[in-house]
Amino acid sequence: MRLNAAHGDRLTATEMVARADDLLQCDVGQDLLRTDEALAPFASLPCPITLAWSQHDRVLPMRSHGERAKTLMPGARFVVLGDVGHVPMFDAPDLVARTLLETTARA
Repeated sequence: MRLNAAHGDRLTATEMVARADDLLQCDVGQDLLRTDEALAPFASLPCPITLAWSQHDRVLPMRSHGERAKTLMPGARFVVLGDVGHVPMFDAPDLVARTLLETTARA
C-alpha cells in the first residue's frame, strides 16, 4: 500500500486485503496506462470542478503533475488534501466526502 496510502499502517489486515483485491479488480488503471491519448486544456469548464490533490501522492506527485492539471482546467478550484496518499479514501474517507460535498454545493 506504500504507493496508495500515506498511512497504510492504520488499516487492519482484513482492510488491507480488501483494498488490494479492489485494486487488482480495477480495469481502469490498465486502460489508462495503455493509452497514448493526451488531454487538451479546457477552453471553459462545463461545470464547477475541484481538483483535489493528495499531499503525499507517490504515483502522481503534485510537484510534477499538479501544475499540468491546473493548466488543463483553468478556473478549477485546486485543493490539497492534507496527509493522504494517492488513494485518499484509504487514509481519510471523511475528508474526501467533505471535499465532494463542498464541490457539489458550489454547483
